Amino acid sequence: MNNQIALIISRECLVIWLLIFLIFNIYAELPLDLGEGKVLPAFPYVFSIPFLSIWIRKWLTRYDWMLVCQVVTVLMASILFSAGMVYWLHKLIGVAQTSVSIIGGILLFRLVTSVTTRSVEKVFLFVWVVLLAGSLLELVGLLKDASDLFREWAYNAGGYVAYNNDARDLEMTGVIRPKFFSSEPSLLAIGYMVFVNSWFILRPLHKRLLTVLLSSIAAIFIIGSPIIYLSIFVTVTISLRVMKTGRSLFLGGVVFVSILVVSAISSEDNLIAKRFNSDSIGEDVGTNRSENIRLYLPYLTAAAVIKESPFFGAGISGKEAASDIVSLPNIEPVFLLGNNVAALLIYLGIAGTVLLMYFMCRYMWYSGIRSIGYTLFFWFCLGQTMGGFESSRFWGYMFLFAGAVYHADKMGAYSSSQKVI
Repeated sequence: MNNQIALIISRECLVIWLLIFLIFNIYAELPLDLGEGKVLPAFPYVFSIPFLSIWIRKWLTRYDWMLVCQVVTVLMASILFSAGMVYWLHKLIGVAQTSVSIIGGILLFRLVTSVTTRSVEKVFLFVWVVLLAGSLLELVGLLKDASDLFREWAYNAGGYVAYNNDARDLEMTGVIRPKFFSSEPSLLAIGYMVFVNSWFILRPLHKRLLTVLLSSIAAIFIIGSPIIYLSIFVTVTISLRVMKTGRSLFLGGVVFVSILVVSAISSEDNLIAKRFNSDSIGEDVGTNRSENIRLYLPYLTAAAVIKESPFFGAGISGKEAASDIVSLPNIEPVFLLGNNVAALLIYLGIAGTVLLMYFMCRYMWYSGIRSIGYTLFFWFCLGQTMGGFESSRFWGYMFLFAGAVYHADKMGAYSSSQKVI
């Protein structure tokens, strides 16, 4: 009996450390230089997928394999029935890359759902605290040299470059923003948003809400990315979603935190204006601005592609086909796909998007997730912050949050328990 308990505990510990390893691999997404401008993104994570598949094969279900087959079918249809068939080889590579990323996401989901809720809480808490504390240490100079050396070594192949636009940082925030071993500040902010909200949704207590909101206010000034505002919005939405009791206390807390935010922003010389630094979105379409890359150009491209090829869009990884359709001079195709919600429509069109989302929702339901609408809401918010629709990072984050929602549903975090908001 004691041996069985020791075995269970040791397996739980092994899974926890494996999850931490995989999460930081997704966060960093280290590229392997294959030569001739080609790279393999997140190569330690990708190389671990076959071994992980064998190790957790007993935890996999027929719904996992069904989802993979359904996704591959939709992606192949997007090649056969999309615009720009001349780019079929590039799209076929996109099928392989997206399929591998989704398989990796499924394996992550099964790992997360195979351990206790308490263990998952510890993992997410550890990761978001490390990101925030590490960012502070980099901001004050203690980790800056180590982070910069790592980034210059890691992100110098293919389309990967280490962000070093200090002048833009100083214009936006007044300081050089930390990157904490990622290629750019926005990826640090995205990671924080995913992990802090995954931790919060597992046990949305009053004190945990206050902890997350105060930490996120600190992150506004430490990380310096507008994505943190979106993270706060997600946190408040989670609390509204689960609020059954303590309404007055909750509303009072929101008012209190709002006052703190306004006061903090006012004390930093109109910080919001510095963060966004734009009077008119899309006014400078030909430049590399966050507003254009994340919002204006992707949705402009999606509208043009759907008008031209409504059913299956430009096809998976159809950057060049989309660029041919939208016909914006002096704009590199990669700048058209900085928003993964728009990229979904661009790559798969209306029919492909509906099919993919139907298969994903069906998979979540059969996997035990009941808060599907909320999961989709978070995925939508995540998609606004990043490109790389085919990437392991995007799909890994999506399935990690789905795993957190699974545990929240299992615990009854959305019930009328007095312990939750």
